[in-house]
Amino acid sequence: MKDLCDCGEQRDYQDCCGALHRGESQADTAEQLMRSRYTAFARGHVDYLVMTQTLLPAKASREELEQDLAATKWLRLDVIKSQNISSNSATVEFCAYAVDLAGRQKKLIKHHEYSEFCQTDGRWLYEQGEIMADSGPVKWKRNQPCLCGSGRKAKHCCGA
Repeated sequence: MKDLCDCGEQRDYQDCCGALHRGESQADTAEQLMRSRYTAFARGHVDYLVMTQTLLPAKASREELEQDLAATKWLRLDVIKSQNISSNSATVEFCAYAVDLAGRQKKLIKHHEYSEFCQTDGRWLYEQGEIMADSGPVKWKRNQPCLCGSGRKAKHCCGA
């Protein structure tokens, strides 16, 4: 059975974002970097997340990032818009959906972000992101298919 990549490209993880995570290749575009970072969040690759950003935010230590990843199950990524601003600057707008596992009840979370990327020494890096106002908890809809793509109802899958 194939291990599909979490980035949404419908390719085997080893040949898609896995090659980036292992350092065998680099992202050719800001969108490819953003997709690989989403996959790193989904698979808990903290080192890759730290390596592919310009600065580690002061408020988010490595330990806090690891705790956040352990308490979150990422379900799906939707890229809304990817745009090159210049040869070394780009933006990507996306929505990512996750289940927050920290509380007693699982909560569906929508993360809508407008991200900025820069290219330094031939490598794309995440600079910063603006979290949009519609981010936050989302109510599971009755009989909604699960966002993970299993084809099952959310309440019998990731929402269970």
